[in-house]
Amino acid sequence: MFIPCYLLHSRHHIFYFRWPIPPVLHPRRQRSHLKLSLGTREPREALRLSRHLAYHADKINWKMAHGMDYIEFLRHLKSYFKSILSKHIELIDKNGPLTLEAINAVQNTHDFLQQAIKDGEDDYMPCESIDEDIYRFLKARQLDIPQDSTTYRQLKNDFKLPFLSYCREVLAYNTGIRNYDLSGTTQSTQPATIEKTLKQAMDDFIEERKRGEAWTARTLKDRKAQLRLLSDMLGANINIAAVDALKAAEVKKTLQVLPKNRNKNPKTRDLSLKDMATVTGIGKMDTRTVNEYLTVYQSFFGWAEQQGYVQKNVFEGLQIKVGKHKAKARMPFTREQIKKILSALADHTPKKSGKSFRYWGVMLAIYTGARLNEIAQLALDDIQKDNGVWYFNITDEGDDDKKRLKNAS
Repeated sequence: MFIPCYLLHSRHHIFYFRWPIPPVLHPRRQRSHLKLSLGTREPREALRLSRHLAYHADKINWKMAHGMDYIEFLRHLKSYFKSILSKHIELIDKNGPLTLEAINAVQNTHDFLQQAIKDGEDDYMPCESIDEDIYRFLKARQLDIPQDSTTYRQLKNDFKLPFLSYCREVLAYNTGIRNYDLSGTTQSTQPATIEKTLKQAMDDFIEERKRGEAWTARTLKDRKAQLRLLSDMLGANINIAAVDALKAAEVKKTLQVLPKNRNKNPKTRDLSLKDMATVTGIGKMDTRTVNEYLTVYQSFFGWAEQQGYVQKNVFEGLQIKVGKHKAKARMPFTREQIKKILSALADHTPKKSGKSFRYWGVMLAIYTGARLNEIAQLALDDIQKDNGVWYFNITDEGDDDKKRLKNAS
């Protein structure tokens, strides 16, 4: 049975729950841990209790650090900007379209906000601080958040996104109200989009993910290749706003006929996408791989929608439905297979091979069930002792900022 890293086993065989406390909640800004006895020796019961505690501990950590639930935090921001947007629209309805000076002011704010989000800057105007806008927000929502608090820093980081959306909606409404197209039965007020080529949008998307360290080096390489394929299918210089549902469906159809390992196989690597699809005798990309590509494109167009580059995420929900019975179950090694692996290790002991990682890496994998990268990034400091019991502390903490975990458990 899998035992998550927040479960400890004492020398008395009692299970303990161990949870990291963020440095921001420590009086001296140090890393610390909470340790709590679960009062049971039964692994399944301990696992059930620890999962429940981990869920609530995570929510408590956020609330203590920020003074409110994150969803409550978002509601305040959304309500505020919806309110001032409604007032702005009422003024346009009453007084007519914005003057050229007012349009330029909103457009400049929009552009500065967009650049600040891309560059990860706190302030968005060259000579003004975003603190003034946040002050008006706090006053309107009757919130008291000190500027030196974690909540304020989070607010400063998140404030620009709904502000950008507000500017975009004001410009779109102002443009739509003067639409005198009489070809339809009703006046069209479709929101405008910001012109970007597919390649420009992709470059912005990748750069933002790199800046936010959202991807590992391996993921970055994969995402670039997946987005490059989309660019090859649609054309790098196409206006991203021109990618509609029909084009998205065509992308999905093309993915399903492309051969697997198309860039490595000598029969396909030098061919165009159209010619690749006609090569026989080579297996096609499996459904799981096709869905992975579609998920990446859905994420990219979802981001593009937030930036105002497209009106709708046309890749939303395009993944192929796969029945549960189709999934390939991963079966554990049998006892005979484990014995065979252990027997083969006899030729790779540190003394015989001179490469101890070949021996200990496999031994740790067999006896801990840890993932390969979790074993490879273990340091001497991660071998710890608690109440006379030695254990491996598999964590993303340490001097090496490249250490990573797949998930919190």
